[in-house]
Amino acid sequence: TFSYAHVPWVHPVQKALEKYGLPDSNLKSELYEVACSILASKGYRRIGMDHFVLPGDELDLASQNGQLHRNFQGYCTWETTGQVYAFGVTGISQLTSVYAQNTKSIPDYIRLVNESILPVMKGYRLSDEEQLVREIIAGLMCNGTLQWKALAERIGLDSAETLKKQLSYSEEKLEEMADDGLVSLSPDFLKITEIGRRFVR
Repeated sequence: TFSYAHVPWVHPVQKALEKYGLPDSNLKSELYEVACSILASKGYRRIGMDHFVLPGDELDLASQNGQLHRNFQGYCTWETTGQVYAFGVTGISQLTSVYAQNTKSIPDYIRLVNESILPVMKGYRLSDEEQLVREIIAGLMCNGTLQWKALAERIGLDSAETLKKQLSYSEEKLEEMADDGLVSLSPDFLKITEIGRRFVR
């Protein structure tokens, strides 16, 4: 249930929709709720921000076990698609420390491949801090929770407190969201509530 992104400066063909009018944010929210109700009535469960799966599906099990992951293609598991290697024009590879996009030109792509050259047009190498922030954001987007101690251990830090200091974490900044019922806070975890899931994006 992706929300349509109207970006005609990126995709000029979208300008054609403007003459028909586009739904405002309230109508989009209503449409989302209708979609959720229909899918729930058919037995689907919501995972992450915007995906629905049947009970017992690989992604359902990953969600229940806190093992859900997300890449450019959508939700997945680390086991199956922790790394994404792009083939074809405009394809984006998503690796542990690098994003890389292939050329947009079909002739250039074919020429480079025939010359045994990676057809990468542009790329970005993530710093250690960016990789950590990405992991935190993905954890919240995918599994709705962040367990400080477990994350600190996974990335090789001695304690949750060290991790929080490294991130300049401030519980006070999240207390307003907690007061609104969007998140639950404790010294050990940050958890997005059922109400908060609607606002994760």
